[in-house]
Amino acid sequence: DGVIHFTTTNPGHLFQSLKLNLDAGQTTLFGRNTYLQGHYRRDLAYQRTLYAYKTHEYTLDDLPQDSSLPIQWKLTWDAKTAPPELTETLRAASVQEAERFRRPAWTWRR
Repeated sequence: DGVIHFTTTNPGHLFQSLKLNLDAGQTTLFGRNTYLQGHYRRDLAYQRTLYAYKTHEYTLDDLPQDSSLPIQWKLTWDAKTAPPELTETLRAASVQEAERFRRPAWTWRR
């Protein structure tokens, strides 16, 4: 089975998307972090299982959008699945800039 761990931050307050290409099988993306300040606690959690039989290209626009802390991610896939390709994309947060994409911040290929 395969696994990669990565961290995302959002210091520029830009909208983040994750593009994922999956040739076959399935993969699961987990994201998590906890923000603590005094008695205040906020937990961020995300989990999504993606299946190649539904589509080979996914754009995940429902990621937690938090600029106050990094989010720890884990992407897993089974031995029968080829490793997926990931690209993180940042978009400007304002409505006027919503359709203007920056270059991907990073791409991971195996």
